[in-house]
Amino acid sequence: MSCNATNNYYSLDGTAGTKSTTFQTVIDLNITYPPLFVRIKNIENNTSIADNIIRLVKGDSLRLICESVANPPATTLWQGHHGHSNIMTAFNIQEDTQFTCEAFNIIDGMPERTNRTIHFEVLYGPVHLKLTYNILPGLSKTGTLLKDGNITVIEGSSVMLNCSDSSLPPSTYLWDDRVEGSILNIYKISRLTQTSYMCMAKNIMATTFNGNVTGRNTISLQLHVLYGPRDMSVVYNNTFAINRVLRVLEGWSFGLSCFANSQPASNISWKGFSTQGSDNNMFINNVNTGINKIVTCTRTNIMVDSLGYIISKSGKLTIELDVLYPPALQPIEKQYVVINMSLNVVCKLATFGNPPDTNFTWNKLDSNRTLVKTGETFKIDRAQLSDEGDYQCQASNTMQAIGNKTLHGSSKSQFYLDIQYAATIKHFYANTSKGRTIIIHQNQSLELICEVDGDPYPSSHILNATGEQQLELNGSIAPSKYVTAYLHRARCEYDAGMYKCATNNVHVSTLQEENLFILIQCSPTASPFAPPLTTLHMAPNDTAVLTFTIKAYPEPSITDVTWSKGVSGGWDILSNDNHYTISVSVDGLQTELIINSIQKNDFGIYRVNVSNKIGSTSEVFTLQSKAAPENPQGVNVVRSGITEIELEWIPGFNGGEQQTFIINYTDTNLEIWNAIRVPDNSTTHTLRGLKPDTTYKVKMRAENIIGNSTWTDYIEISTLAEIDDKGYVSKAIGGSIGGMTVICIIFTVMNILWRRKIKEQSTKSTCEYEDLGQDTRKKGSQTIGSYESYSFDQRQVNTYKRITELEMKEYANLPCHLNASSESQIAQVTDGDPVAHVNGSVHAAQVTAKSK
Repeated sequence: MSCNATNNYYSLDGTAGTKSTTFQTVIDLNITYPPLFVRIKNIENNTSIADNIIRLVKGDSLRLICESVANPPATTLWQGHHGHSNIMTAFNIQEDTQFTCEAFNIIDGMPERTNRTIHFEVLYGPVHLKLTYNILPGLSKTGTLLKDGNITVIEGSSVMLNCSDSSLPPSTYLWDDRVEGSILNIYKISRLTQTSYMCMAKNIMATTFNGNVTGRNTISLQLHVLYGPRDMSVVYNNTFAINRVLRVLEGWSFGLSCFANSQPASNISWKGFSTQGSDNNMFINNVNTGINKIVTCTRTNIMVDSLGYIISKSGKLTIELDVLYPPALQPIEKQYVVINMSLNVVCKLATFGNPPDTNFTWNKLDSNRTLVKTGETFKIDRAQLSDEGDYQCQASNTMQAIGNKTLHGSSKSQFYLDIQYAATIKHFYANTSKGRTIIIHQNQSLELICEVDGDPYPSSHILNATGEQQLELNGSIAPSKYVTAYLHRARCEYDAGMYKCATNNVHVSTLQEENLFILIQCSPTASPFAPPLTTLHMAPNDTAVLTFTIKAYPEPSITDVTWSKGVSGGWDILSNDNHYTISVSVDGLQTELIINSIQKNDFGIYRVNVSNKIGSTSEVFTLQSKAAPENPQGVNVVRSGITEIELEWIPGFNGGEQQTFIINYTDTNLEIWNAIRVPDNSTTHTLRGLKPDTTYKVKMRAENIIGNSTWTDYIEISTLAEIDDKGYVSKAIGGSIGGMTVICIIFTVMNILWRRKIKEQSTKSTCEYEDLGQDTRKKGSQTIGSYESYSFDQRQVNTYKRITELEMKEYANLPCHLNASSESQIAQVTDGDPVAHVNGSVHAAQVTAKSK
């Protein structure tokens, strides 16, 4: 050790000074003492710990060294699980704890000890931050713990949020919208309300070694706001939103979509349609005016908040469907107007369109003119032929559909304007000549052509106007402007003469006619339209007229006609005198021989010969005396009743005079004859007032003023038996019925065979045209001195309507056909007597066919 002495002095001049003196020596002192205290240091930063409390953050780690000052030196040890070391290492400190360090030495054999206990105070931040909530009006007083960070609320609700945690030191709370405090109230939540929230908890932890450490934590939540359907819209074809009214065209097909903003999504329903669409779509196919025009879309959702509160809300949107359609016109009938007259046609609407404003235009379709007239009425002041044609009225409206699409709807009604005028004949001619007189050869074919004009089409006829009755040619009548008639292999006896084309229509008061003449070169031949009556039955002192009508060209002159009377060995030529009168018509086509006051020697045969430069023909006539009638033929029972019997027969030749039929009948048990007179125009008669189940004999004869015919063979026939109320025959006539049946069968078979024979004789044979009228000359028949034309019912190629004269065109084999009505009128058909009496008048064209 050393000792140092120092003094201070001042010199005379006042200067201060110091002067030291040091004495140094070594002295060894060994002072023992126990450990008085324990010093603890942080090994990491060599910081001594003055306080016995160490504040640290939960989870920190720490290495401490324990030291002490003593003499002799002390031993320091941490007690506990740290072993015999003065260094203690603590890892991941989680909770408050304490550790003790002991220091000891031995002085004079005695242990001296001291220790120090360090307390660890664990600080921790807001690690376990939680959030509870209530939805007001709340269902929970304590609140519901937020688990997944989402809260679902219904619009209009209020929410109270409570943010909490167990930190040390306690935390302060701050919400992201700068609201301090653990509780946040959100009132009257709407879609516009903030939906994301975060609560931040924070504390300041003052640590021993690290200073102030800030602990913090956040918790977030998402607010899901549920709300009912709103902002609804109906969209057309996913393109155009509809503003209350949807304007579409009739016939369109389209889809409607209904949209709404809602959370959660809403379900859709439609009202106003009979069918439901899929999802939010409705498809309308071929819309029409009859559809329900008020359409309502309803969207509904069900909202459930996080606390299970349920509420349903709906939204509706109604639109009006305005179906646009064009106007519809009434049909316009065909229009008729007489030339030079005026015409007014009104275009009438059957229905107005939508919109109803309508424009009218008229067009003539078959001309270059398009716009003829405008307006509802079409008018022509003086109609001309050039105005005839197809016209069209078009009614249109302007339709403004959705999407600002402008469309023009229209309806058209078409009609034909017929300008009518009087019928006229433009030309009447033949295919061989344009002249008025046409000369052709026998068997030459010819076509007649008549060109007419008029509107409406004239009713035109080509007529054979040669005779007193004008005859329409087959195929000539036609509502046309070009009429033809065809003469095939024309024959002078049928087809020569005047032909006429006649036409008219409603606009002409008189028939328009034009004539031409057809002359056919041929030798004289008997006219089939006036066939000669070659057998005449006359009484003495009567006057007989023998007439022969011919067809010929050139026409014979009077010198070409010769009448002769048959005498033994030849013919005597006759000439005009008091007894005979011979005449020839002006045209040379008819000649007559008149025999005045017939005497017995006048009966016989006569011949006429007619010629021209092409050839000649002759005809033989037979003049016979009148006689008694022939008896009826084929007397037959048509029907047998209980009190009547119906008879039928075929009249025989009447002998040249009107005849009457006498029917005699008698009951076979009485043999008292009853007589019935029947006029000659009857071929059937019914005997009435007879007794039932009785057999009668029947016979007939004919009579005229000359005499009577012989009786026919009688026939037997029985009337039917009466039936009583029990259904039995009033008498035992079973055997009679059987016998009658056999008799009826026999009569029926005989009648059929007889009729077939008659038919074969009268209808199935043919005769040459040249023989027509000649084979009818038979002796022993009488007739009156006049004739009428006979009508064959079999028409040939060149035939006429309403013809009353003979109609025949096939000349090589001419059918001599008699129809069923003729059969009932013929009195007798034999080779010797072919004359027929029909209703009292004599028809002179019966022809008995030659066998070929």
